[in-house]
Amino acid sequence: MSNNLKLPQRRTFRQQSTLFGLISGLLLLSACGSTSSSSAPPGTSAACIQAAGNSAVTFLADDGYQQDWDLLRPIFQDAGLPFVSAIVTNNLNKPGYTTLDEVKQLQAEGDEIVSHTVSHPDLNSLSDAELDVELKSSKAILEADGLTIKHLVYPMGDDSARVVAAASKYYQLGVEVGNGLNDPKALSLFHLHRVALGSYFDVIPSTQPHAPTNTLAYYKERVDEAVRTHQWLIYMVHSSGPGFDAEQLSNLKATVEYAKSQNTKVTTLSGGYEIAQKLAACR
Repeated sequence: MSNNLKLPQRRTFRQQSTLFGLISGLLLLSACGSTSSSSAPPGTSAACIQAAGNSAVTFLADDGYQQDWDLLRPIFQDAGLPFVSAIVTNNLNKPGYTTLDEVKQLQAEGDEIVSHTVSHPDLNSLSDAELDVELKSSKAILEADGLTIKHLVYPMGDDSARVVAAASKYYQLGVEVGNGLNDPKALSLFHLHRVALGSYFDVIPSTQPHAPTNTLAYYKERVDEAVRTHQWLIYMVHSSGPGFDAEQLSNLKATVEYAKSQNTKVTTLSGGYEIAQKLAACR
């Protein structure tokens, strides 16, 4: 009889101990959760952001210059990272530009090829029929040669509602000139912004003097901004543009290595878009 009386008491003690442990665990999880959320922007999940890649950096070279093959390709190969080459189809195989075989090799090595139209015109100056030819034919020509083409870079960054409407029939993304980084939570797929690196340097409207935008320090600051704010940074590179000298080539190499060392993903346009989609889904 005495044993029968003690047994319920032991069960009650164990139940109380289990309950105490559960409450303590919940309190600990709550504390950890509040600590984690305090290090992330309001309304976001630090774990979700890191799982998505935290941020993205893309290096996009315009026009398909021969220097893309001779100068840029070795930099990205040494770093084990991809870059993007925007091809004007009329310039393929011409002196000063990459050949079709070189462009195919870039894609085979993991770089991404995108359209930069047939003849690099001001798209806004074209008739509807001419506009359609520039957009449709450039994609068709490259695809007929075995290349995968998903995205468009507007010549001179010129676009409009009419140009975007035409481009959206053939492409997933459209890339402009300037205007900084791309916020995944407010991403405009046919108005993607870029930061100039090495040539056609950024112009920052201001009534006050500002730091130059053609320095390694400026390029690194943009990477830091992307990492800090969980955005997508797309660099605009013209390897044969005005100002793209040995110093700027060195700056490009240093920026590539710096981005590689940070909490971000150096990737293609397609890869950047995938990361941006994941970041946009984080709450």
